Amino acid sequence: MLFWSYRYFPTYFGLRLVADRAILLPTAEEDPLIRAAALEPLFTMPAGFLFLTPEEEALVGERSPVRVPSAVIGCGIDPLRGGHAGPPLQAGVGAGFPVGPDPFVLYLGRVDPNKGCETLIRYFTRYVAGGRAATLVLAGPVNMPIPDHPSIRALGFVADDVREELLSRARVLIMPSPYESLSMVVLEAWNHAVPVLVNARCAVLLGQVRRADGGLAYRTGGEFAAALDYLLDRPEDVRTFGAQGLAYVEREYRWPNVMAKIEDVLARATPGAAVRGF
Repeated sequence: MLFWSYRYFPTYFGLRLVADRAILLPTAEEDPLIRAAALEPLFTMPAGFLFLTPEEEALVGERSPVRVPSAVIGCGIDPLRGGHAGPPLQAGVGAGFPVGPDPFVLYLGRVDPNKGCETLIRYFTRYVAGGRAATLVLAGPVNMPIPDHPSIRALGFVADDVREELLSRARVLIMPSPYESLSMVVLEAWNHAVPVLVNARCAVLLGQVRRADGGLAYRTGGEFAAALDYLLDRPEDVRTFGAQGLAYVEREYRWPNVMAKIEDVLARATPGAAVRGF
């Protein structure tokens, strides 16, 4: 019995009923809920664990040492059809493409303060106020006010083909979220050989970028501006970061590799291995 995410009703009340054959994929993040005392027994119960990143594994281990079969599996990503051209350094735009020819940086996902988007917009508007020509494209459902600014384009929800086109044409993908268990959109950017710029205050994002050597990280507005300058001004390094990110996805996140890790945990997590509690 596979339980996905520790924080919801089916896991909290269901896992205890089948703990001796339960595999938990916690999707744990460094947020206040992970410290709740009521959840501590939950992490002693499964017969096995599947983790998305080493940082998630360490976070759960702080709550209760993992003494049952486990693996860091990430998530499967399919190769792109037609190969990987990498990010175009001077984007030629196709008919109907919603972004102009200037270099653009991309945020893809829910546009929400909890995802760090308020800070991202503040840092970016300060950046272009210094004279840089760049556009920030926000693609995803909008749950906060967006300033009326000539260098910011909020597209809202986009169709799949536009989403893929945005990923392939972006100079860099920015992920400002302070809380992640695994950033799928970072992996999708690397799948397109596009580098990333991430919030270094999120241990998972920082770990992903360091393991892949697929981009840069920032903690402050000054570091954000310096990193964006670097990525906009050094096309060869952009290509290198993107290629390294793609190589990391090829090594770690293709389906055969992910499924082999899952099958190994299933084989080792025999009934009766879990410590029952609550």
